Amino acid sequence: CDYVQKAEEDAGTSMGLLFSSIAADRAEKSVQEEENLQHLHCPKSDGSVPPSPSKIEMFRSCLSPYADRGATELRKAAWGSLDPNGNGIVSLAELDAWILRECTT
Repeated sequence: CDYVQKAEEDAGTSMGLLFSSIAADRAEKSVQEEENLQHLHCPKSDGSVPPSPSKIEMFRSCLSPYADRGATELRKAAWGSLDPNGNGIVSLAELDAWILRECTT
C-alpha cells in the first residue's frame, strides 16, 4: 500500500493528490488535537506539565462517594435527581444527563 501511495503521489495522479490531501488532513488534525489537550494541563512551577488523569479515573473519582457504605442519603438524593418524574425508572438519557451534571461541575 505504501509503495502504491508513494508512486501515485510521485506521479501526481488524482489518486496521489487525494492520498496527499488525506495525509495532510490527518497531520493537521493530530496537531489540533494536541493543541486542544494542552489547555487541559496546568503547568507546574518548574514549567513541566503533570500527566492528566484518564477519563476513567475522573469518572471513578466523581462517582466514588456514592459507593461508600454511609452514603445512603447521598444515593437517595441522587436517585431523586435521576428520576425527576418519580416513576421509579431511570432512562439512559436521564442517567447520562445526571452523570454529565455531576462529573462536569
